Amino acid sequence: MALTKPNFETEADTAAADGLEDAAPAAATAVAVKQSSALTAPRVQAINVLSNMKDAFRVEFDSVPRILAVPDVSPLQFKDTNEKLGDQIKIQLMSYQDSWVCGPNDNKAEAETVKYSEDGKYSRDGVLLTDHLADLKAQGYTKANIQHRCVIVGELLETNGKTPTDRLGTLVQIDLPPTAFSSFKGYQLQASFQVAKGRKTPEEAGVLTVKAEGAKNKAGDSFVKMTFL
Repeated sequence: MALTKPNFETEADTAAADGLEDAAPAAATAVAVKQSSALTAPRVQAINVLSNMKDAFRVEFDSVPRILAVPDVSPLQFKDTNEKLGDQIKIQLMSYQDSWVCGPNDNKAEAETVKYSEDGKYSRDGVLLTDHLADLKAQGYTKANIQHRCVIVGELLETNGKTPTDRLGTLVQIDLPPTAFSSFKGYQLQASFQVAKGRKTPEEAGVLTVKAEGAKNKAGDSFVKMTFL
């Protein structure tokens, strides 16, 4: 939403008519107009202080340790070791990349029914996602869909698990489902705004705090909701 430009011209006209015009308020008015026009919503979106990290380097599914969100006493944990990390971690963002998943959206379905894609069109094994989606629907998977996701990669800085991890200072990746991806995009907008206002440096904006908490979907199934603080 663009910031509204105050009607300083009317105020100046009134001051002139009353004989109260002076140089200092006029200068302040000019500065105010300049600042208000500089930070419109489109400009903040265009800045995106994290955009230089998009596809800085790409990772494969398990090329670096993966952190999962699991609905138990420790929502965040490593996939390969099941090491529990607590419900909040901090990472220094190094890269992020788009990913897509086409699947039945059914926990009882076989793993082979899920296709992964890097471009949103074709799966890694060359199948057109729209064709696979149609095939799943024909098999009776009425909830089948194509999800636009995001994989973030960064240095693990902090965890709040009961037991300290020896993986601090190493690269990790997190595959963000649509809800978490939406939160990440919201964080990019807020961080860009704070940098534009001079309240945060671009380097500080790259430090992400990820919070995980248990939640339930409309069907009553448990899942972990990840948000960026």
